[in-house]
Amino acid sequence: MATNSVALACPVHRPKFSLFTRFVESYKNVRPDCDLFFVLGEDERGVLDDYRRVWDETEYIFAEKIEPNPSVITYKKFVALDQLAGTGRYRGIAAVDADSEFVRGGFHDSFNRFKAEMKVCGYPLEHLDRDPFHEVVAETVRYFKASPELNEYRQIYAWWNTLPWYVDDHILPFLASVGFYEHRFVNQSWYAYDQTLYHAWLASEGQLKFDDRHILLEYPEMMRTADLDNFGAHTLDWVRHSERRMPIFKGQNPLMHFHTDRE
Repeated sequence: MATNSVALACPVHRPKFSLFTRFVESYKNVRPDCDLFFVLGEDERGVLDDYRRVWDETEYIFAEKIEPNPSVITYKKFVALDQLAGTGRYRGIAAVDADSEFVRGGFHDSFNRFKAEMKVCGYPLEHLDRDPFHEVVAETVRYFKASPELNEYRQIYAWWNTLPWYVDDHILPFLASVGFYEHRFVNQSWYAYDQTLYHAWLASEGQLKFDDRHILLEYPEMMRTADLDNFGAHTLDWVRHSERRMPIFKGQNPLMHFHTDRE
């Protein structure tokens, strides 16, 4: 697995073992152009052999248990980003969840596009319910210094709208900005989602651009009729997989599906 310059990291734990198994199977079926790593809690070292029987192509990453921690998934993703960035092997790292699946290759191209454009396509908060959408954005932006871009990011909800890439040389300063090296992100709000935090950091640093088209991949049925045509005009690297939603994404050729465990 030495030829890839991008990697994906995924937190897993015992209750999601079946999702982990299906995720690995999809990777082995597709053999996409990205390395794959999994993050376990320290308390699962004793059952590591069970995981290795399913996946043994890369070393597992372990996250020490810290409490209180209502945002365990985000914390585990940050542990993985920190460790993988420290290897110096990858230009880009994406943090995904176990309820994902691989559809095809094209991850180097996906990362190259993200890095070149540094652009997000969000959905106007004014058209979305207070909980959880407004709460997520409010929790996200509070960590960072003001900028015109952060003010623009404050008006949209962009969670799930792009494959969650992180640029290698951004990772350490980004993690430092949210206090990861100080308190390991302990006791942070459940609404502090990893990718929205990274986008907000980019916005605060003046590095984020905005697509004027509106999409909401997580809940496309909540989009206004006038916005639904935007899917056809936007390259979607992943989409939410469900029988009732797939017709909305007609014509798209995504690399991955997310939320495969729910309709």
